[in-house]
Amino acid sequence: MTASAPSSLEYETFVSDGTPRAGEERLPNGDRLVSSPLTSTLIFGEEDAVLVDPPFTREQTEQVGDWVERSGRRLTHIYSTHGHGDHWFGTAELVKRFHDVTVYATRGTIEVMHQQATDGREQMWDKRFPGLIPDSPVLAQPIPADGFQLERNLIQAVEVGHTDTDETSVLHVPSIGLIVAGDVAYNGVHQTSSKAATAACRNGLRPSIASPRSSRARLWPATRTKTYRMIPPFSTEPGSTCWTPSGCSTKTRLPASSSTG
Repeated sequence: MTASAPSSLEYETFVSDGTPRAGEERLPNGDRLVSSPLTSTLIFGEEDAVLVDPPFTREQTEQVGDWVERSGRRLTHIYSTHGHGDHWFGTAELVKRFHDVTVYATRGTIEVMHQQATDGREQMWDKRFPGLIPDSPVLAQPIPADGFQLERNLIQAVEVGHTDTDETSVLHVPSIGLIVAGDVAYNGVHQTSSKAATAACRNGLRPSIASPRSSRARLWPATRTKTYRMIPPFSTEPGSTCWTPSGCSTKTRLPASSSTG
């Protein structure tokens, strides 16, 4: 990488398994309720990396931290796509582990984070997952309006309004055609929001790959994300993490030790 040229970026995903909920509620077959799986995305260049949507329990956060460490990159930024606690409660633990990390979110997301860190934890999160969630101070600062740089590559937040909560965003990486969609898109788990056209398509971003909330971390063409809907798995090969017209790319295949889905 020269001083004037951007490096080539890549990305990988890590799926944290759902966590069983406390309480008496059960599924019709008698099984305990379990939280949805969560996809964390690592975008990286030759030296540095950005983590999108860290998980929420201590155990999940430790596993994601180990995965980031194995990448060999320096974690420079953490970004959360929206304010639901399962997309950011582990942030403070990661900041302790990886020094000099800048934490970003949109202003609207930060407002939702403050609610989730107080009333949200008291009324829901700590009741459903008692003792499993670390301290969760809101460390995020507003992402600059024009985005930020990862090894001279632009990374931008795009606000999409309400999905399964208010003040949601996606993270756009134009140089590699990637949108990290958070809960704007679902794959392999039941959606929790009404059907609507995704802002990623409405705004003309035209990404080639979308990283959804997923039980298998499969990535799929953004042309298939025009509405909220279940996207069937296109590959059943163990370890598959993507689908493109040309098939799964080795650069986005997770190590066996990282894939928990």
